[in-house]
Amino acid sequence: VLLAEVLLFFRQVLFQEGYVIPWDLRYFHYPHAEFIAESFRRGELPLWDPYTYGGRPFFANIQTELFYPPLALTVLASNLTGGARLLYFLEWEVVLHIFLAGVFAFWLLRRLRAGVPAALLGATVFQLGGFFASQTQHMGAVNAAAWMPLAWLSVIAWREERSRRWLAALAASFAMSVLSGLPA
Repeated sequence: VLLAEVLLFFRQVLFQEGYVIPWDLRYFHYPHAEFIAESFRRGELPLWDPYTYGGRPFFANIQTELFYPPLALTVLASNLTGGARLLYFLEWEVVLHIFLAGVFAFWLLRRLRAGVPAALLGATVFQLGGFFASQTQHMGAVNAAAWMPLAWLSVIAWREERSRRWLAALAASFAMSVLSGLPA
C-alpha cells in the first residue's frame, strides 16, 4: 500500500516525459552526481573538483553525498545503462527514500503498538505529508529524514531489548543520515 501511494503521488515524474523534480535536485544535486558518475567511468574517486572556483576538495563537501551508499548505487546503475538518464535515476532514488521513510514509520508505529490501520495511516501521512512533498527537491534532506523513523525505532527497541542488533541499526541510521548530505 505504501509503495502504491508513493508511485501514484509521483506518477508524473516517474512515468511521464517532460516532468522532473525541479530546482535543487536538477541544478545542485544532479551536477554533483554527474561529476561522480564521470569520475567513476574513468575509474577514479572524485576527490578534487577542478571546475568550481580555482578548484576545491570535492570529497570534503558533505553535500556531494560522495560516501552515501544509495547514491553510489544510483550512479553505478546509471553508468551501467549508459549514463544518459542520471537525473531520472536520481528522481527514483528520492522517491524510493520517501517510500523507505514510510516503511520505517510503519515499523515504528507498530512497535509503539499502533494497530495496522493506524500505523498505515501514520506512515502515509509521514511519507506523503508536508515535509517530503515540499522538500522533494532537496535530496539530502529527503534522504536524511528517511532514516529518522528507523533511528527512533532503534532507540525504543534497544531500550526494551538491549541487543546489539538495535544498537547497530541506530548507528547505521545515524550514519546514513549524515552521509546523505544533510547532517543537520
